[in-house]
Amino acid sequence: MSETAEPAPLATPVGDESTTNDESPRRTPSRGRRLARPVGLVLLAVMLVAVGAGLDRAGVLPGGPATDPAAASPQFALIRQAWDLLHQQYVGRSTLDDTQLAYAAIGALADSTGDTGHTSFETPAELAAEQAVLSGRYVGIGVALEPSTGGAVIRLVFDGSPAARAGLRTGDLILAVDGRDVTGLTITKLSGLIGGPAGSSVTLTIRPAAGGPTRQVTVTREPITIPVVEWAMIPGSHLADVRIDQFSDGATKSLVEALRNAKTAGATGVVLDLRGDPGGLVSEAVGVASQFIDAGIVYRERDASGHETDAAVQPGGVALTTPLVVLVDHGTASAAEIVASAIQDARRALIVGQPTFGTGTILAQFSLADGSALRIGTVEWLTRNGRSTWHVGVAPDQVVALGKGEQPVTPVQLKSMSEPLTKIPDAQLQAGSRHLQP
Repeated sequence: MSETAEPAPLATPVGDESTTNDESPRRTPSRGRRLARPVGLVLLAVMLVAVGAGLDRAGVLPGGPATDPAAASPQFALIRQAWDLLHQQYVGRSTLDDTQLAYAAIGALADSTGDTGHTSFETPAELAAEQAVLSGRYVGIGVALEPSTGGAVIRLVFDGSPAARAGLRTGDLILAVDGRDVTGLTITKLSGLIGGPAGSSVTLTIRPAAGGPTRQVTVTREPITIPVVEWAMIPGSHLADVRIDQFSDGATKSLVEALRNAKTAGATGVVLDLRGDPGGLVSEAVGVASQFIDAGIVYRERDASGHETDAAVQPGGVALTTPLVVLVDHGTASAAEIVASAIQDARRALIVGQPTFGTGTILAQFSLADGSALRIGTVEWLTRNGRSTWHVGVAPDQVVALGKGEQPVTPVQLKSMSEPLTKIPDAQLQAGSRHLQP
């Protein structure tokens, strides 16, 4: 949703799933905060908020070249042979950057697993940026992005952010950053181009969502506070639209506050908007789902040996009987998918929208010697009823696509609207709300 960022690892005990800091499975030799992060949407400011189903604190793998069986394998020898040939035969060998070569090779190894958007390699700078975003604060321009042909689409512009003041809008397509074509770049790489120190500027080449010629927009970066949870009453109704932008620290606490305030304002039902939510911390997913489900489990983990472990619902939910509808789309990933699937399997509410992203693994983070890290999907998560969502996603109970030119309407936008529900340009919000009206 702005420059990208993922959760930062924290040391934590095993088995305690009540808080964000107590959410790491026992993994060899690394444990810590676990992430549920998605693959497509990112917080773009100086970083991305993105993808992930679980994250453990990085640890150094035991052993090394002398004890690692891979070191003696013919495939490993091929990698070394290619490395040596480049350094011996490449005409520009004096310009080779060994760090960049190593990073590219490690990244390719991670990508080859097919666990798109989850198992991945992160440089030290990318890790720092992701940690900042999941903490709810970072330096950037204040937008959320998702990949698109020819660039990246702005999925969300944070209210009051530098991007908002510069006139950037939801649906705008970023074609270039400081003159560099961004076609084919990952959101992580794009966020690195857009990010930078507070007070510095970046120039974006934009194709406006509303049509018209491309334009140049210069934005000054500044500290951003990410609005984890936002809510507003839907005009002409007694329904509250509650949106979770990401599952970062404090998401559950912010949701509880929003639900209580909505009830005080007269809300008799809730539309929970998880569209475009890239996920975040698994502990926050458990906390959020537990506000709506009174018993049982939220999700189940299955490791490589087939062993399964349940993540139990936490007691004390504040909206256990409140009429509820959940909105999802292809940008709903990871922790957000855990919540949507738990509510669906518990038959607690109708899920409306489009199939979700399909993030189905939980990540363990392993530190490398220079501060970079490999995030490896070591556990598959299953829904409350044992369904796998990996590469499949959560199928909504009612499939509803947005109309041409429509974008998800946010609570911030609803606060400035006076039109009746039928006039709000968001077919999914309309469909979900109809299920809750008498």
